[in-house]
Amino acid sequence: MNAHFGVRNQILHLGLAGALLLMAGSAFAQSITGTIVGTLRDSSGGAIVGAALTVTNRDTGISVSQKSDDQGNYVVTNLPPGIYHIRVEYAGFRTSTAADNVVQVQQTTRVDMELMPGAVTEVLDVVAAAPLVRSTTSEIGHVIESGQIQVLPLNGRLFQQLITLTPGAIQRGFADFGENPAAAGARSAIHASVNGLPWSGNNFLLDGVANNEPLNAFINVTPPLEAIEQFKVQTNNPTAEFGVFGGAVVNLTMRSGTNALHGSLFEYLRNEKLNYKIREAQLMKVPYMLIVGEREKEEGTITVRKRNGENLPAMTPQDFAERVRGECDEVMSGKR
Repeated sequence: MNAHFGVRNQILHLGLAGALLLMAGSAFAQSITGTIVGTLRDSSGGAIVGAALTVTNRDTGISVSQKSDDQGNYVVTNLPPGIYHIRVEYAGFRTSTAADNVVQVQQTTRVDMELMPGAVTEVLDVVAAAPLVRSTTSEIGHVIESGQIQVLPLNGRLFQQLITLTPGAIQRGFADFGENPAAAGARSAIHASVNGLPWSGNNFLLDGVANNEPLNAFINVTPPLEAIEQFKVQTNNPTAEFGVFGGAVVNLTMRSGTNALHGSLFEYLRNEKLNYKIREAQLMKVPYMLIVGEREKEEGTITVRKRNGENLPAMTPQDFAERVRGECDEVMSGKR
């Protein structure tokens, strides 16, 4: 009997280990990288088999090498977001290059190339426009790039406020309060309802790691804007590695170093003394009191009395609003 229980314990331990491996695999599968795919052909349309490809990140200089398969296809995975140069070499053909290929988080970029006969020492620059229809995946989403993150004005400097740039997303949820520390400084809601689904159903990932506070569905960590490379808001039919969501998947990746020395400096100041204030003396220049009696209700007019006791002729609410608007404009422009 002891041997029987021992076998059961071993099976149980093996099962737990397998489950942990599966969980680890699914965690790494929540990709924060991108992919470049394409097909290499000659001028007659024939596949180029076994061509040597080198894909190089423009900013870091890191390269990945690969060969095309028996159909002339190639797939380069796990590329951090950035701009890449592609170099293809094959005996009997000119060396072909394709520059400035943009790779975004959780996106697949297609770069097809046609090789021309010639010496390998000759270099042919291939210029190709990105396809209008993305045929590599059926998911729908929108990437917010670092340029937008750096430039667009944000009241609170929180990346979550940019989710509403995605079609189908509207502002919802909570602003800054005690149980929502990731929204520190926000004066308005920082969450978003996507495609009409509850804001609490969104799934946030930070470099592939879950970034959700499980009790209230808030965000755990809000990185500084300068540290964010980009993030993608997947709104429909995300790929199989994503789960635990009923709204959108917000997949954020942090910036990495490059070969160029760079940095940023900013001052974050919020001071009420810098706000424009209308002085009480200015407000007294348009002093009105509204008196609405039974007769006025029936006729659809209002009686207006100034603070000095002077009554103005009865007028419609629209006429009164236009009168006040004009006088306020005079006050603000300094004419009064």
